[in-house]
Amino acid sequence: MPAQQCPLCIAFANVTQGDGDFLRVQCKRCGDFDVTRDAARTLELAPLEVATIGTVGGYVRDRAGLRVTVEVASTLRALRPLSIDEKAHRLLAILASSHPSPGRLLTIPCISAELQGRCWALDEVELKYLAVDYLGRELGALTLPSNLGLSNGALQGLVIAPSGWHRLAANPPGISSTAFIAMWFDGSMDALRDECLIPGIAAAGYEAVLVNRHEHVNRIDDEIVALIRRARFVVADFTGERGGVYFEAGFAMGLGIPVVWTCRASDLEAGSLHFDVNHFNFLPWDERDLPQFRAALTHRISAVIGRGPLG
Repeated sequence: MPAQQCPLCIAFANVTQGDGDFLRVQCKRCGDFDVTRDAARTLELAPLEVATIGTVGGYVRDRAGLRVTVEVASTLRALRPLSIDEKAHRLLAILASSHPSPGRLLTIPCISAELQGRCWALDEVELKYLAVDYLGRELGALTLPSNLGLSNGALQGLVIAPSGWHRLAANPPGISSTAFIAMWFDGSMDALRDECLIPGIAAAGYEAVLVNRHEHVNRIDDEIVALIRRARFVVADFTGERGGVYFEAGFAMGLGIPVVWTCRASDLEAGSLHFDVNHFNFLPWDERDLPQFRAALTHRISAVIGRGPLG
């Protein structure tokens, strides 16, 4: 890998020696992250598909300090992109944050790799589409000038419309600090929940959320869907092979929300898991050594998701 090339998006980057086997990468699109030499070599031999670079760059930028191993690189290849609406909402929130006073004229540097990364956009063409065609012409969240055009790769003279401010008020931006736990709610699982899952998630900087501990007045399935949508990631424990856990993990994957896979070691050894999930990289646990599993869970979350805002 060239000394000044991002192993993820292949753009110019500052690459230096990190701790141990890790390289420290500072990329305008992907942000700051660490990557092992093995992962860097793997990515050099089999680069990410061009169409996925916007998704990967945005995902890594959202998780500052992410440590990319060969395993994490495989996760990055399987990421699902954000919807056009989610990307556009990110752009609108960024514009509002940099121009908090209503009525101000905006400049959007579509050629900015940093802005593309923050919006999970592939390139300047997509960024321009989000601003002009989607936020402007379709939603009316941005008011467009009559002489709109690109000047040195930037859109100039736009204004956040009243409907744009209303949209932001109804859906405030921010990165979730919660992790949804999908598991079997049986008394035999209490020690795993209380001694491992909840504290292991907390040690990584996130708040654990379980639907049976969440006060609500909605239908339980609606509440589960809502909690998963708001979560940064899902920890799914397949001990006992509960159908709900399969559904919750699959729903999260469909939304592009990362899943951390766990299961009791004896269940994994018995080969009882459905073939749809048995190829994932499970973290096994054993009742005789729960502290070791708790530490491993915290490490897996920190490596794959990144440290949370509560840590």
